[in-house]
Amino acid sequence: MQTAAARSARLIALGTSLWLLAAPKLNGEAPAASAPLPPVVAQAEKVFFSAFGEGTPAPSDAIGTLTGAYTAAPSHGRTNLLLGLAHLWQATENQSSLAGLDHLMLSERFLARAAKLLPTDGRIPSWLVPVRLALAGIERDHAAQGQVMGELLEAFRKDPAFHSFSVAMLAFPAPRGSERFQQGLAAINAADGCDKTNPSCQNQPRWAHNMESFETFRADYELKAGNTQKARAILASVKTIPGYSEWPYKAAVEERLANLEERATLFANADPKDDPALLVVGKGSCGSCHRSR
Repeated sequence: MQTAAARSARLIALGTSLWLLAAPKLNGEAPAASAPLPPVVAQAEKVFFSAFGEGTPAPSDAIGTLTGAYTAAPSHGRTNLLLGLAHLWQATENQSSLAGLDHLMLSERFLARAAKLLPTDGRIPSWLVPVRLALAGIERDHAAQGQVMGELLEAFRKDPAFHSFSVAMLAFPAPRGSERFQQGLAAINAADGCDKTNPSCQNQPRWAHNMESFETFRADYELKAGNTQKARAILASVKTIPGYSEWPYKAAVEERLANLEERATLFANADPKDDPALLVVGKGSCGSCHRSR
């Protein structure tokens, strides 16, 4: 029987949080449609990104507008994708409630539909796989867990820069000496040499602080791995990223630098319950990449 801690770890992995939602390239052009799209589709996208990046309107309004766009153009791939991501966002924000489970199931529904409608969009596994892993964990379906994780690893082999966060995030709860954790560490560091022309390695308007958030997570990974000085160097480099001074979450970096040894000790002991919190997990985690203010 799966323990409550294991189930929780699957939901924490949703915090893939958005880097799951934070994942770059989200503003790519949708495939050309065979007919003009209703204005509600374009409006829904604007409402979603305003709610997601600026905090207004409310998430429920964004989901409502996207649902209206879906009913107007149910086969529009990007609308399905954004609706799946909106529900994933709210599943991450409401992990301990029944509403969170509802959002999780709806996210799977729309992301799976988006995958069929947008077969060349290689980003979708980084969102869909953690959702399916969380649901498989709740349903105690171990066979499904292995199958869907394999899909993400295949996507990672094709595009390590984009999928490195999701692979690492899903492995983070594992003991630091385990093969699973080391696989995640290798994945997160695979993005270190990313071509700086790659949008996955940039800050852009819809992911204004992608690099600050990603590198802070990488520092946490190195700290749990026992590499305290490397974590310190990464955190120091975060402070040099253009735009850091405007990052709403910069206090997280300052707190880590001030308490790095204490955090290292907590990660090193045998009790995972006292591990320091991650910036990219749980309530508000999506904003660590996307919030511009």
